[in-house]
Amino acid sequence: MPFDDGELTHLERLGASVQVELTPLARSRFSTYFDLLVLWNRTVSLVSTATPRDLVERHAFDSLHVVPLISPNATIIDLGSGAGFPAIPLAIVRPDCRVTMIESRRKKANFLREVSRRAELVNTSVFEGRAEDHQPEVKATVVTARALAETSTLLRLARPLLTPGGIVIAMKGPSEAEPKVDPALRFTLIERREYELPAERSRVLLVFRFD
Repeated sequence: MPFDDGELTHLERLGASVQVELTPLARSRFSTYFDLLVLWNRTVSLVSTATPRDLVERHAFDSLHVVPLISPNATIIDLGSGAGFPAIPLAIVRPDCRVTMIESRRKKANFLREVSRRAELVNTSVFEGRAEDHQPEVKATVVTARALAETSTLLRLARPLLTPGGIVIAMKGPSEAEPKVDPALRFTLIERREYELPAERSRVLLVFRFD
């Protein structure tokens, strides 16, 4: 069954609230993505709940909060991509950007490849392996991660992947304390952005610049 059109309209309205426009092509690609996510989630543990409303509000809309922080034509590396958040939504709404998804678990990496193929996301690639083993031909201007690891670990993983002046965007829960950053890593916290998802779900974006 195709993903509920009403939920796609709901996502379109939520996106508009953070200045993200969903074109007809983006809606179609989100529909393909959600259909595959619901199907694969029956046999591969991708998200804890795959109801249409949760996929839209808890996952896709959360991911769209990252979009205003992404510069035009950015090169993005997403760490621990799993079910594809925020990497797939970023690739859908920002076709000008190149998105590499790093995922060490084969079944999840295969899922990400299938989404990219079926949704015709020509601006994506999947690296199946650990972040420590990835050696990109072109270093990223943005590294993203959603609830992947503690901040210090995330920054250590991101550092070899980033170009100087690039940023790390860490998507965190509301209890995330002000992080202590090892000066040797050469990262500066430049923004802490708090926001609310529907049903009073609090979230935080931590943005670090690689100096």
